[in-house]
Amino acid sequence: MTEFFLTGAINILNYGQTLPEPDLITTGDLRLPKTAEQYGTGFVKIKNAYVTQGETTYEVMHIDDGSGEIGIDDDSDDMEGYVAPPVGTLIDSITGWVYHHYGSYADSTTYKLEPLNENDIVVGQGAPRLSENTATPIPPKSSETVDVSIKIETMRTVTDAKVYYRVNEGAYSNITLTEGANNVWSGTIPAQSNADFVDYFYSATDDSGDVSTSPEDTSLSNYSYLVLDGDPTIHDIQYTPWSAGNSPLDGASVHFSGTVTANSMPLISEWDGTMGILPIQSGSGIWNSIFVLDNAYNLAGMYDEGETVEVWGTVMENYDNYYKWTYNTYVKLDSMKSTGTGTAVVTEVTLAELSANPEAYEGVLINIAETVTVSSINSYDMTISDGTNTYLLDDDMVPDSLFSISSGTNAIINGDTILVGNTLRDITGISIYSFASHKIEIRNTSDIGKVHTDVNYVQTLPTNYTLHQNYPNPFNPSTNISFDLPELSDVTVIVYNVRGQLVKVLSSNKQYNAGSHSIHWNGMDKYGKKISTGVYLCRIIANDFIDVKKMVYLK
Repeated sequence: MTEFFLTGAINILNYGQTLPEPDLITTGDLRLPKTAEQYGTGFVKIKNAYVTQGETTYEVMHIDDGSGEIGIDDDSDDMEGYVAPPVGTLIDSITGWVYHHYGSYADSTTYKLEPLNENDIVVGQGAPRLSENTATPIPPKSSETVDVSIKIETMRTVTDAKVYYRVNEGAYSNITLTEGANNVWSGTIPAQSNADFVDYFYSATDDSGDVSTSPEDTSLSNYSYLVLDGDPTIHDIQYTPWSAGNSPLDGASVHFSGTVTANSMPLISEWDGTMGILPIQSGSGIWNSIFVLDNAYNLAGMYDEGETVEVWGTVMENYDNYYKWTYNTYVKLDSMKSTGTGTAVVTEVTLAELSANPEAYEGVLINIAETVTVSSINSYDMTISDGTNTYLLDDDMVPDSLFSISSGTNAIINGDTILVGNTLRDITGISIYSFASHKIEIRNTSDIGKVHTDVNYVQTLPTNYTLHQNYPNPFNPSTNISFDLPELSDVTVIVYNVRGQLVKVLSSNKQYNAGSHSIHWNGMDKYGKKISTGVYLCRIIANDFIDVKKMVYLK
């Protein structure tokens, strides 16, 4: 954006004036940088577009009036919590300001439209819009039924509304919902046995035959809850069969015990001085750790690794106020007290196991005992590889004097200079989702066991550009794309379907050092949705080198 920096006060000359009518443009106008730039931070209006995609990592929805798809974002304060209409809904008109934000010129997603509030979005006829799921009580006891409700909005008539539920991942049953006030439809799920896991979703059909569900993509997530007659374990709070990773106790008040697995001081946010996190673990293995979230000054220096604690708080998902840690599961602290000392148990895991199910290891203190190779040094972290699988190793929790990363060049650990091609062994750390990626966060320099820097980096450089066949292939759910560079190169890696349509940009003109590199693709498309079974094409452009490999995704 072009910005204007103030050097003095602002004089307000008048207020309450009628704003000029915004320019009427097409969605395609915002896909062309030279066209979109003209409207930067100005107000525009788009008419007669359809919702083509629900919520993504950065946008609340995507729309298209036939001239090309664009993202609609919620960075205006009054748009917080907005729920998009279902895919296929007509947007009669939408007004907003144009923002150069979280996108790429490679796939024309650079510019977003930012409505000021929901009134800037005029919804026409379309499939029913489902929002505001509620369930009471959460968690229920074995003697209690659960009342569920969903808001269904449509300009047509709802002909059928149901909630589908299942117990312990068995067969689905359904209950017909009853309409109440303010478009809220309700039903009651029967009581279940103690420790039963219940997940459910809603379906609404209108008189045109259009069907909407909530959650929108039930292959990725369902609403869920756990039946409990007593206090939950950390495993109870964390476990879910759904890849979205949402806790079945989201919003519930909980009381549990565990052991601190990292000193609290390193985990205090350097970005946001008001909040900090602390990993608490019970035993070893997957699903057995949770992050507690509290004011940084309440955590700083108060709890040590190996200290046992008793915790009271509320389970929450997606701490949206702090992007660095969004999409982890937390317990927002009410209180915590020390109960003695214990042992911070380490879970042994291979890079293959960690890559296959990173959600299950969220917050867990892990150790990768195998030897791994530094395959790339990135802007803020470094990529390690076992030859097939890759993962990110991060330095956010230790001072730069102990572990620092120089973008694209090297890392320094305990005074050792680490280059691409060097090997590491016995890596220990906390598994976390940070800045939109799963990572291993090092707690101290002893978490890096053996560093081998005796690799003759110059002599082992590739002599040719090569795009290797992805591995595994066929793949499900993810695969690794490896390539060799004989010299410093600007690299673009893009996945297309067999019709030539762009599926995902994995690297956009990013600079890589000479050496062997690997990019992990999780099988999600550019909208964050799981791809369909079929053949895909991976295309690399590195300086003047261009190559393509076929990849097969099988469900």
